[in-house]
Amino acid sequence: MSPVLQVEMAQNDSNLPQQAYPDLPATPDSSHYEASTRALDLRELGAAISSDEITRVTEFLDEQNRSRDVLNAGLSLAVKAANIKISEFLLARGAEITSAVVGSAVKARSQAIFKLLVDHGWQVNAPFGAGHVVLPKVVGDKQLTRWLLDTGADPNLGAPMWGDIQTDSPPNPNSHEALNRAAGISSMAIFDLLVQHGAKIENCSALHSAAASQSREAECVSMISHLLDLGFDVNGLDDVHGPYAFGRPLHYAVRSRNLGSVRYLLERGANPNLRNQMGDSAYDEAVRRRFFEAVELFKEGIENP
Repeated sequence: MSPVLQVEMAQNDSNLPQQAYPDLPATPDSSHYEASTRALDLRELGAAISSDEITRVTEFLDEQNRSRDVLNAGLSLAVKAANIKISEFLLARGAEITSAVVGSAVKARSQAIFKLLVDHGWQVNAPFGAGHVVLPKVVGDKQLTRWLLDTGADPNLGAPMWGDIQTDSPPNPNSHEALNRAAGISSMAIFDLLVQHGAKIENCSALHSAAASQSREAECVSMISHLLDLGFDVNGLDDVHGPYAFGRPLHYAVRSRNLGSVRYLLERGANPNLRNQMGDSAYDEAVRRRFFEAVELFKEGIENP
């Protein structure tokens, strides 16, 4: 698991409320129909959906006595293929919007598909799959992110905190998952869009995520510069509780072997000798990981303060 994803999962504050929208029902679980259809060969149904042949889809459903589980499985396949016509067809015949269907929509990243789900009663903040919500999963798509925000998606909702995850866990109402992911893909535009729609930057680890990014160097540097200009602390700790407390932005850059981030953070005043929660400095981390290019940069800074 990458440092960016780890910091998303691990941010924790035991004093935060854990039920964001108490009246909002969770997306129905899909484990039952997944188990009941596991032995069924769905390749024929998938092929019919891929070729947009409603007649073949209908024949397959009739052979299975139009079972709800098969309808749900078919809807998941149709949504994943972003097939609006067959998705509408299956919904009209009683298919449910389950967690697997929402997960398929996340993979499809189709605004039209999400609009179809909303038109059939799905709510954009509804949790699916152990408290996850859609918005943080699709922040790489600016158009879809904007549409979800305009439709009411809460940019402060995210996956449950590390150690609190259960099958029926609610989302964390003070999550920074969306902000951290936007920073992790070096998207200033999406980061700012989230903030404009109410995302709270207090205590998020966006700078750490940006330092660990695998984006191109110029994009990483631009994102880091933007966050520092917003007031993020170049030497700030990640304030993570649990097993994924790595330390300061330099620690994240070193762990990701992101030399461009290391160099730029140093230029902006990062101190490689400051220690993290485990007592290790970024210099120690670079030596341990044999990241010699970073070690040399740190030495240059020590010799030429």
